[in-house]
Amino acid sequence: MFCNQCGSRIQEGDLFCGGCGAKLKSTEESSVSAGPHAKRPIGLSIVAIYLAIGALTSIPGCIYSFSQSQVVLPALWKVSTMVGTLNQLLGAPAGYGLWNRQKWGLALAKMIFGINIPLGLVLYLLSFRVGVPGSASSFNVGIVGASMLSGIAFSILILWYLSKPEIKRSFG
Repeated sequence: MFCNQCGSRIQEGDLFCGGCGAKLKSTEESSVSAGPHAKRPIGLSIVAIYLAIGALTSIPGCIYSFSQSQVVLPALWKVSTMVGTLNQLLGAPAGYGLWNRQKWGLALAKMIFGINIPLGLVLYLLSFRVGVPGSASSFNVGIVGASMLSGIAFSILILWYLSKPEIKRSFG
């Protein structure tokens, strides 16, 4: 069982949480949650599905990126694209782990979204310095930049959500 305030593990019959000191209600009053056997939060389901879809859609993106090998790009752009593709491919096992509320799935999902932040910043800055591969339009550079910034914001939001005590608690 886990404390509803801080997510610390507690023993049945405890009156106070050893982690935060919060007064615990009786089990009948549901002051604790049952870990992985409790109902899956809808947000967790959405993140798991998002990761799985991202992994599937990264395959065509990877093929396109590598087909653009005739375009002269800085090495940092190529490396960042490869790291991003590998990061997205990890979304399939992370989504599976989140869906089944495995602790490794939570850790992997946090790693993926944590990597997305600096990776997005690098690609954002490079898109303005060298342009967008296959595009001569400054409009496309602006769209790609806005997309990367929104992806960074989305990653921060998901990391915040996955770090909430009630989400951690649902992993047992």
